[in-house]
Amino acid sequence: MASFSTDTGIITIGNPSITGANTRTTWGMQVADPPTPLSALFDNGPLDVRDIWKSQPSVRKVVEFAARNVAVIPWKIYSRAADDDRQRVSDSAAEQLLRSPNPGARQTSYNLLFKLTCDSMLYDRWCVALLPDSAGSMTLQRIPPRLLSINSDRTGNISQVGVNTSQGVFDLTGEPLAIGTGWSPIDGGGISPLVTLRQILQEQSNAVAWRNAQWDRSPKFTGIITRPLEAPDWDKAPEKQARFVQSWREFRDSNAGGTPILEDGMDYKSLGSTISPADANDIEGRRLSEIEVCSAFHIPPELVGSRQGTFSNIAAFRQMLYGPTLGPILEQFEQAFNLEIIPALDADGQGLYGELDRNAALNGSFLEMASYLQTAVGGPYMTRAEARTVLDYSKIPGTEQLIVPLNVTEGGLASPTDTGSQNRKAKESMVRSAARMRLRRNCLDQLATVKARSQTSLADALTGIYQRQLSEHDDKEDPKAFHRKWDAILAQAMSPHTWATALAGAKSVIDEYNPSEDGWAADVMRPYVDAITDNAASKINDGMLGSLEDLDDAEDEDEDDSDDSGEDPKKSLLDRLKDSTALAWAGALVANCAGFGRDDAASASGLTQKTWTVTSANPRPAHAAMNGETVGMRDTFSNGARWPGDGGLDVDESAGCTCVLSYTW
Repeated sequence: MASFSTDTGIITIGNPSITGANTRTTWGMQVADPPTPLSALFDNGPLDVRDIWKSQPSVRKVVEFAARNVAVIPWKIYSRAADDDRQRVSDSAAEQLLRSPNPGARQTSYNLLFKLTCDSMLYDRWCVALLPDSAGSMTLQRIPPRLLSINSDRTGNISQVGVNTSQGVFDLTGEPLAIGTGWSPIDGGGISPLVTLRQILQEQSNAVAWRNAQWDRSPKFTGIITRPLEAPDWDKAPEKQARFVQSWREFRDSNAGGTPILEDGMDYKSLGSTISPADANDIEGRRLSEIEVCSAFHIPPELVGSRQGTFSNIAAFRQMLYGPTLGPILEQFEQAFNLEIIPALDADGQGLYGELDRNAALNGSFLEMASYLQTAVGGPYMTRAEARTVLDYSKIPGTEQLIVPLNVTEGGLASPTDTGSQNRKAKESMVRSAARMRLRRNCLDQLATVKARSQTSLADALTGIYQRQLSEHDDKEDPKAFHRKWDAILAQAMSPHTWATALAGAKSVIDEYNPSEDGWAADVMRPYVDAITDNAASKINDGMLGSLEDLDDAEDEDEDDSDDSGEDPKKSLLDRLKDSTALAWAGALVANCAGFGRDDAASASGLTQKTWTVTSANPRPAHAAMNGETVGMRDTFSNGARWPGDGGLDVDESAGCTCVLSYTW
């Protein structure tokens, strides 16, 4: 046996050992396989984790976020009684030690898990050894990665584990260990993510150094004052120079503002080369660096505030955090501790195993748990003694029995808090809610029917007008006059369809929220719908006339090339308009008018908020992220839209959108 000193006393372990046969490393020095170049081991240069931890706020922010949230999860020890049954063994030596891993070092479970998580994320390796202290009591001793020596065979399997001390390298291979390492192409020791992030972190450090140098070395004045050559020499009038200098000093030092006065002929010239706070703005650079660090550690940037994100509730946040984000770290610790350390503490051979209680972190408040647990079990689930324990009250004999009220055992109610009146009220509320949903669906179905009919009619009208343009087009006619003429014709043809759609949109809201039509009048919408129609007519006419110009150019080229293919370019262009273009134009205009009508009716009816609802099974990612977003009636949603199909949006955001809005007071 041998021992080595730690900060908290003497740790006793097995004899020191030097490398054996077929090992990949020697204690304290890494070596390569014969075919592996030595440069492969050291081409990244030395890695100073301590310096990175001190100087890189992005790394510290992300790693501490993960470590703190892992460290708060408690260990629990169980014994497997059957495939579908297990027993909690809270008084076992294993759970007692995990709660207090190293009393002599005043180390808590939180402190141990925090440091192990940091070790894993920063070094890609971590280790805990079950060792006796000088008094013979078992402790969980964390081995810092900087002192950890790992030997591996040629296949990357760990063959020996040691700890570097001032007394030499001591072999821990024969001791119960919990150890974890990441992937490496040449050994079993892992590669720190900080090596991968080295260039990004160095770039951030260089940016900070550059900004500091700019602030230190840039001119500390913003401009200069010039005097004309013919100005009187101040050497002959020093009192004037002193008076002028004093006036500028008073202006500079004054907090009240004012206007300095220049002498005749003087001119103030600003120095544009002086660095400004805007020039030194590095928020975007810092944000991108944090996102890269988050990605390297598999932490969603939204969780640490590096990128804007929305969580509908705290439960969703907890599920994301302790599920795919920190779940792999927790699983790694559980498997490693259950491999050697917990079996070594199972003196009675009960088949103990440990778990990090994720439910303790995922669970909501006591009131939330009480609500859904009582619903789940259909009655009381706590004894009076257990309830008193929750409140830290003293135990009273005779309170250990579970009380189940007669209204549950014989009355047939779901829980002891249910009453007949509650059930009736709930049923009435459900009936009203179902009726409201049916009304809303009917209103939206009627609107969809009008929109589909208007879109088809409007597309036909556009195609007919374009056919007239083709027949009446004269390339010698004044383009502006031609444009004005067809703008008016197009708006007149579109107006009945846009008005019918806007009116149907308004009616869908009025019928659902304001059947008496209090405060709303259809005539008020007319000027706005006409303006929408005129604007759309001009834009659509731009597209039509542009295609006519392309047609003229194509005909000129055909004449030059003597094309005798027989294909009529006008017919081809008209067919393309019928098949897709006119229908797309009509669909966008119909959606915009319907959205305007609903918005106008909702505002006139006194509704104050609108909520975006996705109806498509395969929505745009941007719209899927907005599902459930609520804003004020006069506000826009996060994509800039006032309503689905808003004509002010880009076509990628509005075309074919089937989302709908619901409203509240």
